[in-house]
Amino acid sequence: MRALFVAGLFAALAPAQEPPREGIFGEVRTADAKPWVGATVTLLHVAHPALTDARFVDRVTATTDERGRFRAQLLAGMGYAAWASGPVVEGDYRCTPVARDLASGVPVLLREGDVHRHRQVRLQLDASWQGQLRLVATSRIGSFTVREVIPLVDGLATLPPWPETPITVQVELDGPPIFRGGVATTFAALLATRRRMAAEGGFAEPTEAAVRQALSAPHPLAVGPRTEDAIRLVDAGQQPLRGARVVVEGREPQQLLGISDADGVVRFARAAGGKPPYRALAFADACAETVIDEDDWVATTEGAPKTKQLEAGATVHGRLFERDGVAAAAQPLLLEGSIATGQNSTFFGVDARLLTSADDGAIEVPGRIRSHAWYLTAVLTPQQRASLAGPTKAPVAAVALLVPPSDAEPADLGQLRLDRLRQIDVRVVGSDGGEPGPVPVVVIPNPLAQLRNAPHEPLAARTDRHGRLRLLTNEGVTCAVWAMGKTGAAWAIIQAGQPEHTLRLDAAHVLTLQMVDPERKPIAGILAHVVTPEGTPIGDGAAALMPRVHDAFMVHGFPWKQGYTDGQGIVQLVMPFVGVGIDVAFSLGSERMRHTIRGDEFGPGNPTVVEFVANGR
Repeated sequence: MRALFVAGLFAALAPAQEPPREGIFGEVRTADAKPWVGATVTLLHVAHPALTDARFVDRVTATTDERGRFRAQLLAGMGYAAWASGPVVEGDYRCTPVARDLASGVPVLLREGDVHRHRQVRLQLDASWQGQLRLVATSRIGSFTVREVIPLVDGLATLPPWPETPITVQVELDGPPIFRGGVATTFAALLATRRRMAAEGGFAEPTEAAVRQALSAPHPLAVGPRTEDAIRLVDAGQQPLRGARVVVEGREPQQLLGISDADGVVRFARAAGGKPPYRALAFADACAETVIDEDDWVATTEGAPKTKQLEAGATVHGRLFERDGVAAAAQPLLLEGSIATGQNSTFFGVDARLLTSADDGAIEVPGRIRSHAWYLTAVLTPQQRASLAGPTKAPVAAVALLVPPSDAEPADLGQLRLDRLRQIDVRVVGSDGGEPGPVPVVVIPNPLAQLRNAPHEPLAARTDRHGRLRLLTNEGVTCAVWAMGKTGAAWAIIQAGQPEHTLRLDAAHVLTLQMVDPERKPIAGILAHVVTPEGTPIGDGAAALMPRVHDAFMVHGFPWKQGYTDGQGIVQLVMPFVGVGIDVAFSLGSERMRHTIRGDEFGPGNPTVVEFVANGR
């Protein structure tokens, strides 16, 4: 599911018991559709802290056999990115595009894409910089952000042979980044970049020979002279905020840029030229946490700093107990929810953050603001989950939802007991009423609340092989729950504390597409990825849920929303509602296409035929 790098403002999770593993199988094809023998398949998961250690990365590799096939064991119920690659030969490496949001039990087809160059960068650092220097390569691989420190030897550093382009190189000095730049690793990407630069600068378009020569040479990273940026932070009454903390957004651990002085001014150093190489978050007592964009900073050589007002906010308090008289000490808590700017998820650049309760179970959630939705998820240990399962022994979800009142000023959570939380018991059955095996489940709390900036990322869980699952939450919470199996889906709006609710998988949710070329011949190996559902769905309450589902799809919150076409050009996707249209992205190697399918254009029965036209819509 979601890529999550947890901010280090608070203590990190202790390692939890590793979830069970389940098998995945697939095949890899070369560019001419032949089996790719001996390819290395990498499957990557950056763990959500609700399921395991906050810094846990699961990297599984497999080698394809003589038929281009592979098998691997993945953590059950978790999303992976996958790609295949070959060795570096004379500075080049072959690889496939990245398939994302894969899960155990779902067949995978990978097909070779563009050849990548194993590039180097040459650092040119202005003499005005002094301190401890390091280079960090970062890239978005599938739904995950990966980082790797790259050694610098005689001014040269070699980038990792990653499957995505460009690779971002960040220059850090004594901690915070001072400069970053993108490095293209394919000819097509570098050619497009050079052509865009030529068009913007009004000079001659580069030749292909010049681009190939540039691709083979080290990429220059010219870090300019030291300059200083500043911003002035004030409260709602325009009074300077002294002691406000400004940190780099979305980093692990979260890096402090500076603390405001008596005039509310925060200053930090960076390389001259361009904009700051990151966005930031500002925190202050009795204020809402606020994003500082790149354009908010002003170089101290260019005049007085801009003023940024932090809205009035509140710190919400509470206390968590395991049971009567026993505090839930150092309980990991994941804060999901919006901030004053309305940017509230990894999709928009603001990660959820990890907090922990104090030794006496006390909870503090800073920066809350009226009508901006948020909630906590208490990360449960295996022992806690076992004690909360009840006599039915239905598996308890890895996190418990702690949802505050949503229609008032920020209010304290009060005293919460894990053993007194209300239950949402779900049983999923197949269309024939039989046991469907483990089924992914998606949960959106308070889905009908009319609030600004509701958290986009839904809770992901998984039933046991009997289709059972228990969710825990506090009093008065309503959840929209989807069961999303390969053969169908079902959903319901469930009030916490109601009797067990049965969800029967319905094949009407399955969308079958057939991809063909202009001559109507089937095309295998196309990745079909639903960007968002569109339109008005069928079903009581479905239309009211649609805005939240639309946002959840954009952060990859639902399973079975993508797949590869088989030898007949067929791919099946599972939709959260019946009757919705879909905006679909198709890709085959480096070729791309977007296409919208209306809800009345498909349904059970024959597949919907779509002609693949590269770079079209």
